[in-house]
Amino acid sequence: MSIVASILGLIGLFFLLIAIIGTVAPSLFKGKKMEEVPKRLHFLLGGGMLSLVALVAAGFFAPEGASTASTPQESTAPTVASAPSQKKLTQVEAKQAIPEHVKPMGLTEARQFAKGTLRVINEAEQSLIDGIQLGDGTGIIKHVQKPLQAELERWPTLIERQPDDQREHFAYCQDAALQLQSLSYSATRERTVESTKYLRKDEAAYHKAKQKCEQQLRATDSQIKSAVAAEDAELKKKFGGRECLTVYDVDKQTGQIVEQAKPAHCKKST
Repeated sequence: MSIVASILGLIGLFFLLIAIIGTVAPSLFKGKKMEEVPKRLHFLLGGGMLSLVALVAAGFFAPEGASTASTPQESTAPTVASAPSQKKLTQVEAKQAIPEHVKPMGLTEARQFAKGTLRVINEAEQSLIDGIQLGDGTGIIKHVQKPLQAELERWPTLIERQPDDQREHFAYCQDAALQLQSLSYSATRERTVESTKYLRKDEAAYHKAKQKCEQQLRATDSQIKSAVAAEDAELKKKFGGRECLTVYDVDKQTGQIVEQAKPAHCKKST
């Protein structure tokens, strides 16, 4: 069978060579009885087709599994035996690959986490006041913007947030840190009537977010759970449950934001 494949392969190459030569110099194939030189297109199509047929036939007659036949049978045994352990290892690695800041927190842990953010906010706020009074732009970057950025990176983004992460009950603390960071950028710009106008807006937005953060931290666990229960009942009535809310994710292949599939019992939005 390998001899037939070799012969067909040579024939295919021969026709391919004829097609190339005929396309480049068709006058070489003009016979004594022929009045006209054969057309290049005839060589290109005819030779190409015959070459393709011969090469495909050669591939068909080529022996299969030559490389696998020479491989000892026992060489595949370790792979089969280790498959379950490899799968288990992959699952463990996938779990460990989840960023630390994305892992869900319980209510008690989330409360302590948010209190830590508020402490960073208070320190950064005082440093911002000092930096403005002293005209110390470098100090604002070091003692306000960088600490706030480091604290914000400990919070999950809206897309990364897990449904069972209790930090959602203290989300205004994250917002307050973001608003103070924005305020610090506004404070270091050149003072004009327009920039001062936006500075006041940023300051008002920050104080409002910080006030709501403090209100969330003052709420007891029982108050939060009661509010969640009432909200769950309302969501059950409107959509079919909390799990029916629209959740977005990032497609790992395309990098685009996509909507996650909802359970079958969810009510369709009209």
